[in-house]
Amino acid sequence: TRHLITFTVDPALNGYSPRDTKGLAKALLARLNAAPGVAGASLASTRLLEGNQWTGDFTVEGYRHGSDEEMEQNCNTVGPAYFRSMGIPLLRGREFDERDERLVEVPDDELERQYRVAIVNERFVKKYFAEHDPIGRRIGFGTDPGRSTPIEIVGVVADSKYTGVRDDIQRQVFFPFFESARPRGFTLYVRTSHPPDAMFRAVR
Repeated sequence: TRHLITFTVDPALNGYSPRDTKGLAKALLARLNAAPGVAGASLASTRLLEGNQWTGDFTVEGYRHGSDEEMEQNCNTVGPAYFRSMGIPLLRGREFDERDERLVEVPDDELERQYRVAIVNERFVKKYFAEHDPIGRRIGFGTDPGRSTPIEIVGVVADSKYTGVRDDIQRQVFFPFFESARPRGFTLYVRTSHPPDAMFRAVR
């Protein structure tokens, strides 16, 4: 957590549309990453280590879950270079980048298909893929029989805490923020190469 500044913005409070929200987020990241003393900046839709949590049930390609098995995963949407900025090692595959942006609107009845790619953590891989390579495998929202799995896994990252520092490591699925159909508020994380106190004015 050293040399890390964080703050939250909710453009929807000022009437920003989803498209405008993404535009503001991209502009903020571009300006922050270009600022002297900034080693990296990215964002997440759910703030870390504050008890906040977004969860969802998933179907995993090639994994047969029991009728009473818990398939709930912890989720977040994050920006490009998020894991590098947060100091979370990328173990396999890639981070999200400009390939993972969606500019067109998504109909309400297709929101479960808004994400095309995902990154998962080690705990997720150990549970569902054992020794097999998860890159290129697919997951999907929901656990009903016959549920489609349109989301491709493109990366694996090291385990990290989510809801709180005293909580156990949990299975996590990350989606690209800029692929979100209905983005609202987001929290920025700015990694500095200078003492954080000296960077507050520049970040503001």
